[in-house]
Amino acid sequence: MKNSLRRRFSFVLLGLMLFGAVMAGGCGQQSANENQEPSQTGSELSGSLTLAGSTSVQPFSEVLAEEFMTIHPDVQVNVQGGGSSQGVAAAISGAADIGAASRDLKDEEKEAEPGIKATVIAIDGVSIVVHPENPIPELTIAQVKDIYLGNIVNWKELGGNDAVITVICREDGSGTRDAFDHIVMSKERSVGTMRRQIQGE
Repeated sequence: MKNSLRRRFSFVLLGLMLFGAVMAGGCGQQSANENQEPSQTGSELSGSLTLAGSTSVQPFSEVLAEEFMTIHPDVQVNVQGGGSSQGVAAAISGAADIGAASRDLKDEEKEAEPGIKATVIAIDGVSIVVHPENPIPELTIAQVKDIYLGNIVNWKELGGNDAVITVICREDGSGTRDAFDHIVMSKERSVGTMRRQIQGE
C-alpha cells in the first residue's frame, strides 16, 4: 500500500541552536530601565521569540515552544508556518529569530548569510501512499517517478482498476517536496497537471 522513502532531514535552526541561547544573546525584548522590578516568576529570561518555517516541523516546534514557555513564563515564543524556504528567508532577513526547514540549506542561502548555522534536531521519513481501497500492494520508485512524469496515467497500467490517477504533491518551497524531487524525480520536472497540496490540506 505504500513505498517508504528514508531520508535524513535537517531541521535548520538559524541564528542560534537553542531558544535559551537566542534569548540570552539579546533577541528578547528587555527593558532599558535599570530600576525595573525583577521578575516575580524567578525566570532569568524575558521577551519574545519568533520561529517560522516548515509546516511539517511546525507541530514539533509548537511542542518545543510550549515546553520552553513553561520553563520560562516571561518569554513568548511565536511559531509560524510558511514552508522551509520562507523560514530560511525569514531568518536571513531578520523577520524570524529561528528558521525551521525539513531540508538541507541550499548553497545560495549559505552565500546570502555566511554566518548561518544549521543544526539537525530530528530525523524524519517520507512515505508515498495510495488509498486503502486501492488494490495495488506496492509501488517501486521507478513506477512512482513515471506517474509523476505523466508516463503512467491510469491505475490499470500498474495492474489496478481502470481509473485515472490523481497526482498530488507538496507545494514548491516545501522541504518534503525538495526531498521528493531529489530522491524520486532526480530533479526532473513533474507532470504539469499535478495538483499541489496547499498548507493545511
